[in-house]
Amino acid sequence: MFDNWVLKRLFPSLDASIKTSSHPLPATASQKVFAASISGLTASIALTIALVFVPVGIVFPGLFIIFIYVFCVVKQQMKHQQMVSGVSFASYWCGQFVADFLVAIPTCALIVAMVHIFNVSAFLGDAEAPFILSIIMFLLAVLPFTYLLSLLFDSPDKAQASLAALYILLGLVLSIVTFVLMNISDETRKVNDTLSKIIFSCYFVHIRRLCYFFRASPMYCLAYSLILISFKPFAFQDDTYWTYDLTGQSFVALAVESVLYFALLLLVEYVSGFPSLMTKLGFTIDVPKAAQQELDVDVAEEQKRIRAELTEQNTLQPGATERDTVHICGLRKVYKTPDGQAPFKIAVEDLWFGIPQGQVFGFLGVNGAGKTTTLKMLTGDTHPSSGHAFIYGVPIENQIVARRLIGYCPQFDAIFDLLTAYEHLKFYGTIKGLKGKELETQIQVLLNALSLTKYRNRKAGTYSGGNKRKLSAAIAMIGNPPVVFLGFYFYFFVCLFVHVLICTCAYLWFVFAVHFCHNR
Repeated sequence: MFDNWVLKRLFPSLDASIKTSSHPLPATASQKVFAASISGLTASIALTIALVFVPVGIVFPGLFIIFIYVFCVVKQQMKHQQMVSGVSFASYWCGQFVADFLVAIPTCALIVAMVHIFNVSAFLGDAEAPFILSIIMFLLAVLPFTYLLSLLFDSPDKAQASLAALYILLGLVLSIVTFVLMNISDETRKVNDTLSKIIFSCYFVHIRRLCYFFRASPMYCLAYSLILISFKPFAFQDDTYWTYDLTGQSFVALAVESVLYFALLLLVEYVSGFPSLMTKLGFTIDVPKAAQQELDVDVAEEQKRIRAELTEQNTLQPGATERDTVHICGLRKVYKTPDGQAPFKIAVEDLWFGIPQGQVFGFLGVNGAGKTTTLKMLTGDTHPSSGHAFIYGVPIENQIVARRLIGYCPQFDAIFDLLTAYEHLKFYGTIKGLKGKELETQIQVLLNALSLTKYRNRKAGTYSGGNKRKLSAAIAMIGNPPVVFLGFYFYFFVCLFVHVLICTCAYLWFVFAVHFCHNR
């Protein structure tokens, strides 16, 4: 434009203009391959960032919410409710894994479709099969990996932020850094080897590459595999996509991790069921008992009676279960304080009493007295710091057997919002071994007794608070368990559940109700 302006100024009468054009030489074959590799690298980064948010549960169209769902199930006691009803850890996590993987299939299909729509040549043709397999293998490994990490958090917000940052670091940052150090030049390889020796010299002798250690992360395996696939036509022309040095290492690592992390998850769950082992590992703490305060006469007599029924080996005397169904012997729970203002907090202190068979027992106390903690210890949700408890003579340490004898309604509603009342009762009744006419009869009796018949086919998420409580009680009673733990507010129980328990007494041998009083 400036040149044309100067031309017009110098020659006003001249009808002419200056035009420029450039005609570079056509791109060579190597330049086209390099450009395609760079495009593939960009796509790899974008896919890695997108897939980071699949396991941590960020809501996005086409993706599925794994972590948030798992976390909410655990947080709302739905998982514990299923454990008490008779579901094993292996069955629970296998079902969770299969369901999440099936939900992930549309995500894989959407990613492959987008690659075709935008014609990302680095992942098409011969590269398409290893590309799809990388995503599938990643999902198989990252699901149990995320389940395992979910046990470390008690807040979904912290978990989402922490895991998203961790997955981006392990997947995107480390894979790019490792690829550059390993493949750009001899100098960068020397830098990588030096870093490897410095970091691992005290622990490993033969490991010389950081990528071997980083492959413990499914995110790293996915990102590194996609980067190598995208650069194969440019930097690894003599190899096929399936060679061990290209994608084989990541595939092997992901296959091993999918089994290893799932086995580790089950190991953690089963180890948590052994109180003595948890104490040795430092997860359960105890402190010396303070000087015992003077007890009321009836409390002291009850403690003396229960002590007399306990042997030196901390088992019950023969015939002790003929009178009492539940024995609580010196039960105690001590917590570490999260704020650090005090070294510990005693939630339950030296609890001794027995509950006769056929008795409706009201467990009263102000907020913070330890009622919920006691229930959690009896149902295996948490482990006592010391003491013992027995349900029909079965120690609560043996939760596999003890849970067959109890029904549990937690303090907060452990229900699925998208299931109806009928589906809830059928689900938990099937878990407890009911089927056919017997199952349908018990469902109908409970729905009638709890005035839920007209809501049987409505989704539980639409229920009022009172109806949700009634459904939780019905879940606890399905299957006629000998002992039922009910966590209710006192006034709610008095107003409603007295006549319900009378209506269902033909189906229940024993009820143990816990009621919560307001501080006034």
